[in-house]
Amino acid sequence: MEYFILKPDKDTQDNTLSEYVCKKKINVKNIFEYKSGVSKLTGEKHLLKILNSILSKTTLIISNLSVFGSTIDKIIEMINKVLERDIIIQCVEKELSFSSNNQELKNIIHILFNLSQEKKRKQLQRAKDTREKSNKKIGRKSGKKTKSIFDPYRNKILKLYKIGLSNVKILETIKKSDPRLQDSSTQALGQYIKKLNLKSNNINNEGKKFMMDRHI
Repeated sequence: MEYFILKPDKDTQDNTLSEYVCKKKINVKNIFEYKSGVSKLTGEKHLLKILNSILSKTTLIISNLSVFGSTIDKIIEMINKVLERDIIIQCVEKELSFSSNNQELKNIIHILFNLSQEKKRKQLQRAKDTREKSNKKIGRKSGKKTKSIFDPYRNKILKLYKIGLSNVKILETIKKSDPRLQDSSTQALGQYIKKLNLKSNNINNEGKKFMMDRHI
């Protein structure tokens, strides 16, 4: 049996795991650290990438169940994914062990996971029904402009673009000012700059036409 440790990269309970491993005389093959202190989506993607890299028939040692998510639904979802891959979960804090060999436990987790998914589906359906009763559609209203995450930095982006900086460099510069931009891509920024240029060209063309009409 191979053993792995899963913990956040900024772990405050590192001693707990170390003491447990020493006490049980476990030979840990590898320690996986998932990203913490990042956006929820980024953290979940990195965690899934790690879990998918762990082979079946192995044991995953964690300090507590919160490593799998910040909500009960997310924790159940992640436990279900791990058990489906035939990986044993050893939770140190509560001295719990989750194994796919325990069919009863596996069935309970699977039932809870399905209930969680059904709950989400019903919430979405209720929201949809409520909007339809109010003659409103879910999503962006027709004709309503959507705000971009880059809008607060519009002038700065245009200034850097006009002096010849690449989209990569521009994005790196504005990311330093706003943590929310960490998941933004250069492609998204490129589309934003393209729209700004089109808008700017339209304004210039209208201005030229206005001056020509007055001259005539």
